[in-house]
Amino acid sequence: MTLKSKLISFCLCIGLVPLTLIGVYAVNVASTELEQQAWRQLVAARDARANALEGLIDVWLKEVRLFGTNKGVYHSLGFLRDKAYGVNEQNRFDIASEDYAFSAANVRDAFDPMVEILGYEDAMLIDDYGWVLISALQGGELGYNMKGPVLSGTNLARAWKEAMSGKTVFIDFEPYPILGGAPAAFVATPVWNHSHTAIEGVAALRLSQARINSLMALRSGMGETGETLLVGPDFLMRSDSTLSPDRFTVTASFANPRVNRIETGSARAALRGESGALVLQNHLGMNVLSAYAPIAVGDVTYALLAEINEEEAFKAVDDLRLAALILGLLTAVSVVALSWFVVRRELARPLDSMIAYLRDITNGNLGTRLQGRYRAEMGDLAGHMQAMVSELKQKLGFSDGILRGMTIPCYVTDLDNRITFVNAPLLELLEERAQPETLLGQDADTVFGRCGLPRGLAGRCIEQGGSVRNVEHDITACQGTLRQVRMDAAPLRDLDGNPTGAFVLITDLTDVKAQEARIREQHEIMAQLAREVESISKYLFTDSRQIKSRVAQVTDGAKRQNDRIHETSVAMQQMNATLTAVAHNAAKAAKSADDSRGKALEGAKIIAGSSQAMERLRTYSQRLEQDMRDLDKRAEGIGSIIGVISDIADQTNLLALNAAIEAARAGDAGRGFAVVADEVRKLAEKTMSATSEVSVAVKAIQTAAHGNLDITSQAVRAVEEATGLVAQSNDSLSQIVALAESTAARVAEIAGASEEQSSAHEQISKSMEEVRHIADATSSEMHESSSAIDHLAKQAEDLQRLMSNLAA
Repeated sequence: MTLKSKLISFCLCIGLVPLTLIGVYAVNVASTELEQQAWRQLVAARDARANALEGLIDVWLKEVRLFGTNKGVYHSLGFLRDKAYGVNEQNRFDIASEDYAFSAANVRDAFDPMVEILGYEDAMLIDDYGWVLISALQGGELGYNMKGPVLSGTNLARAWKEAMSGKTVFIDFEPYPILGGAPAAFVATPVWNHSHTAIEGVAALRLSQARINSLMALRSGMGETGETLLVGPDFLMRSDSTLSPDRFTVTASFANPRVNRIETGSARAALRGESGALVLQNHLGMNVLSAYAPIAVGDVTYALLAEINEEEAFKAVDDLRLAALILGLLTAVSVVALSWFVVRRELARPLDSMIAYLRDITNGNLGTRLQGRYRAEMGDLAGHMQAMVSELKQKLGFSDGILRGMTIPCYVTDLDNRITFVNAPLLELLEERAQPETLLGQDADTVFGRCGLPRGLAGRCIEQGGSVRNVEHDITACQGTLRQVRMDAAPLRDLDGNPTGAFVLITDLTDVKAQEARIREQHEIMAQLAREVESISKYLFTDSRQIKSRVAQVTDGAKRQNDRIHETSVAMQQMNATLTAVAHNAAKAAKSADDSRGKALEGAKIIAGSSQAMERLRTYSQRLEQDMRDLDKRAEGIGSIIGVISDIADQTNLLALNAAIEAARAGDAGRGFAVVADEVRKLAEKTMSATSEVSVAVKAIQTAAHGNLDITSQAVRAVEEATGLVAQSNDSLSQIVALAESTAARVAEIAGASEEQSSAHEQISKSMEEVRHIADATSSEMHESSSAIDHLAKQAEDLQRLMSNLAA
C-alpha cells in the first residue's frame, strides 16, 4: 500500500471502520446463507435425478428378465431357429419366405408389447448360434449372425456374448451400423430351457433415449439456466442438453465426438467415482455451479451433472452485496474527498513525480529528469534519489560498454528467455538482417532457433546454476550458409546472488573444422606417398641385389676368359716353336736332298703335332668367342637394369618433391613430413649419381666386350687359316714321302709356306696378347662395377629403412 493510501486509509478508519465491520458482517452472514441455500437446492435436484435414473435402470433390468422368461419368447426359438439351419454365418437367412413370415406372425405377440406398451425401440430374439431370429421392428439386423460381417464387433454382438454366459447385462451406447451409425444401447438376458440347465438363446431390448431425456429434462429446482446432464465414460452425451440442443445431444455427440463432448472437471471427478459440488466453466463457456455424482449402470459408470448459471444462482447474494456496497461508498466518499485534498498537495504530487521518475529509470530511460519542487524531507529524498541514479548510470554504462565492445558473437537473456542484448557480430554470423534493437524483448529460442541454433541452452544453464560449455552444433544460417559453431552459456546473477538471466557466447568453428579436414587429407596423402616410396625402395633394393649377382657372374666369366686366353697364348708359343723347327728343317732339306725322305718323315710327325696343336687352338678360340658373346649380352642386360634403376630413382625424386610440396601446404603439421621428404630426395639424388657411375662403367665394359669380340673373331679366323696351312703342310710332306724325286722343288715351296705360317703365328700371338690385356682391363672394370653396385644396394637398403620409419 502506498503512503498516500495509508494516509487516506487512516482517515477512513477513524469514522468508517466500525460501521464497515458491522455492515460487512451482516452482509457476509446473509450472503453465506443464500449461497448455501443455492447449493442445497442444486444438490437436491441432482439427487432426485440420480434416484429417478437408478430406478429407471432397475426397471430396464427387471423388464428384460421378464421378457427373457416369457414362454412365448422361449417357444419362438422352437418355431424360428430352423430357418437359419445350414446358412453360412457370413450370409443372411431368407426372411422374405412365406414359411418364415408365417412362423414369425405366430410368435410376434410376445415381442410387440415391449415396443408398443413399454416404449423400447426394439425387441429381439437371438439363438445360441448368434442368429437374429426375430425383431419387433423388422430391423436391419434381422436374419444376420453375430459372427458375420454386419453385426460382428457391434455392442449388440457383445451383449449376446455376455448374456450367453448366463448374465443379465447392460451394454452402453455406441454407434450402431444398423441405424446408420446412430448410437444405441441394449439390455440383454439369457433364455433358459424349461429345466434351467442350458441357455437356448438371448432376449435383447434396444433402449429408448426418449425415456432418459424426459427424466433429465425435468425443470424442478433448476431455474431458467439450469439443466441436468448424463455423460458417459467416453465424455460423450447420454442425454440431450436443453440449453444447447443443436450440439450437445446424444446423436450429435456420437456424430462428432471430438467437438460435442463434455470433459469438464466435474465430469472427470464423477467418472472417478467422486461426488461433490463446485464452481467451474461448463461446456458452453459459462461459469456455473455444478453438482456431480457417479451413476452405476451395470458395469458402466455414468457422470450425472446438475448445473445452473452462477449469476442466476447467486443473484440474491449479488443484490444484497450491491446495496451494502453503494451505502458504504456514499459514506466513504466524503471522508476520502477531504483526506485527498490535504494529502495530495503535500505528499501525492511529490510522490507521483518521484514514482514517474523511478518508473522511467526502471524502464531503461536513464536520461529522464526529476520534475517538480520538493520541500523538507521530500527535498532530501529527491537529492539522494538523483545521486543514486547517477551512480547507477556509471555502473550500467561500464557494463554496457563492455558488451557493446565485444567482437565475439553473443547475446543476453532474462529469466523468461527474452533477449535483453544481442551484438552485431552474432547477427552477421547468423546472416540475420534485422537490427539488434528490433530483437530486444523477443524469445531467444524463437529468434535464433530459425537460424539453426539449439534451443533451451540459456534456460538449461539457469536451471543448473552453472556454466554449460563446449556445445558444438551444425547450423544453417538464414541465407543458407552451413556453419559449425560452439556455444558456451553462463548464468548472470545480481549482487545478492539471485539469477537475473544468462549470457551466451557463440564461436564460429567453420574455418577451424575445414582446416582440420585439410590437414587430415594431407596426412593421408603423405602416408600414401610414403607407401609408394617404400614400395619403390623395395624394388630398387631387389634390383640392385640382382645387378650385383649378375656383375659377380660377369666377373667370374672374365676371370675364366683370362685363364683361357693364357692357355691359348701358351699353345700359340708352342705352335710358333714348331713352325720355326719346320722352317729350319725345310732349309736343311734344300741343302740335303738325300736326307729328304727322313726329314720329310720327321716333318710329317711335326706337322701332325702342329695339326693337333692348331685343333686345340681352334677349339680354345671358339670357346673364347662364345664367352665374349655371352659377356656382351650380359653387359647389355646390366645396361637395361641400370636404366630401370635410373627410372626408379627419377620417380623417387619426383615423389619426394610432391611430398615436400604437400608438407609445405600443411604448415607446421607437415614439418616432420618435409624433413623426411628432403631425406628421401637426397637419397634419390645419391642413387641417381651412383646409377650414373655404374652406367658409365657398364658402357665401358660393353665397349671393351665389343672390342674383345672383334679381336677374338679375328683370332679365330687366323687360327682357321693356320689350321688350313698345317693341313696343306701335311699333304706336302705326304707327297715328299711318296715322291722323293721331287723333294728339292717341294722343299722350296715348304720353306715359303713355313715362312708364311711363321708370320701368321706371330700375328696370332700378338692378337692373343692384346686380347689378354683387354680381358685384364675388363676384369678390373667389373670389380669397380661390383663396388659401385654394392654402394647402390646399401643406398637402396637405407632408403627402404627410411620409408619404413616414415610409414610408421
